[in-house]
Amino acid sequence: MASSLNDPQLVFAANKALLAAKPAITRVSNFSTDFSADAAQPGATMKVHVFDTAAATAYNASTNNYGTVNGSIANATVTFTNRVKKTYAYNPTDKLATNPAIWTRMGEAAGVAIARAVDAAVCGLVTLANIPKTDSGTANNEVVFASATKATLADLRDKCDKVGADPADTVLLLTPKMFAEVLSIFDASTFGGTEAIRGGVVPGLYGFKAVMQAHLSTTAAEKLNGALIPSEALVVAGRTIPADDMGGGAECGFTTDNESGLTVGTYAFVDHATREHKFTMEALFGAAIIKPAVCVRLVSAATA
Repeated sequence: MASSLNDPQLVFAANKALLAAKPAITRVSNFSTDFSADAAQPGATMKVHVFDTAAATAYNASTNNYGTVNGSIANATVTFTNRVKKTYAYNPTDKLATNPAIWTRMGEAAGVAIARAVDAAVCGLVTLANIPKTDSGTANNEVVFASATKATLADLRDKCDKVGADPADTVLLLTPKMFAEVLSIFDASTFGGTEAIRGGVVPGLYGFKAVMQAHLSTTAAEKLNGALIPSEALVVAGRTIPADDMGGGAECGFTTDNESGLTVGTYAFVDHATREHKFTMEALFGAAIIKPAVCVRLVSAATA
């Protein structure tokens, strides 16, 4: 972890927050992510480069096609619409305590809360509005997936082919109930291992990039049981928010997860109106489905 904070207790809490957020961020990182410690304002938009994963082509010595372009780069627009924060108030004597337990718990709780917000915003994009039916309603982008069996899971690979998606680069999202059904038909010692299953992700199952639990929309009209989302079809970007002047005695800084690049802001200050000491962690991010035509919603029954 890289941090601009000075107070050792705040550094400790921020590190714990990112460690607690890592399982959810690892799941999100199966898609196209662009996390950075660069500053941006809420509501700002940015372009994110997304590279296609179509198969490489053969070199032709007679035509010398070495420099012939056969890869595409999309400029996806992402708007930073999500500014999420978690604030705790604590007694000044807690800061003086030598027992670090309070900073461990506070940092971990804040990290879990922020990660849930990121997870919910990303999974919340899977809707009929964002992934509409195509082909005059015959709907390659919508497939009835009422139960998870080995046969129905295998059939989903064919659904990827129908929309031009590569299963090896596609994430299979499932509701908690459907994910539990999947776990019930596979031996953990063979498929993903116990740690992968505890984390809500089974990599490589049926040749998919990952099969993972997702908290999808529970709106009745959506009828969602899951979704097939190629990694280059969904973009998640995160930046930091320029620090506000919190007044004397306050500290603010940023901590970055070296692996994913996700950066969270940490603020410690005194609320002069209440004399309470406040600890806040926040993140700024946006997400967008940029290739809905290669995504497939899995539904319990056909939608209207």
